[in-house]
Amino acid sequence: MAQEHDLNLKGTGGNRSADEIRQDIAAKRESIADAVGKLGEKIQGTLDWRGYVVRHPYASVGVAAGAGMIIGSLIRRRQRPMERIMDALSDAADDLAGDVQKSLRRIVARAGAPVVMKRAVGGIVSRAVSSFIQSRFTDGHR
Repeated sequence: MAQEHDLNLKGTGGNRSADEIRQDIAAKRESIADAVGKLGEKIQGTLDWRGYVVRHPYASVGVAAGAGMIIGSLIRRRQRPMERIMDALSDAADDLAGDVQKSLRRIVARAGAPVVMKRAVGGIVSRAVSSFIQSRFTDGHR
């Protein structure tokens, strides 16, 4: 009863009827519903990533690439020091084998051997040197 009395006093000097109060409440309810609906649409538009990608394609690609790089660097398996050393030695062995193969080609070329023989000897020797160096360093360090 006290609430009814308070509602009657807020209008036009307390002379409002129950129907006028109900209409006022219905109008306020519609106004609030419209405001909540607009707010919901605005929030949905802000959180909609597809719309952002359509509006800003280059920025979206940049953000995706940056996120991929960060995530990739975080989950990338890091090599142990011994693995890095073995990789370096393997590269050095391959370089040495290539140098030996070039030297053998020059030697065989001076001797006048056929091309097939040159390549066969060079390949065999370079593989042998490479395998020897790799096995020498990898067997002793495991």
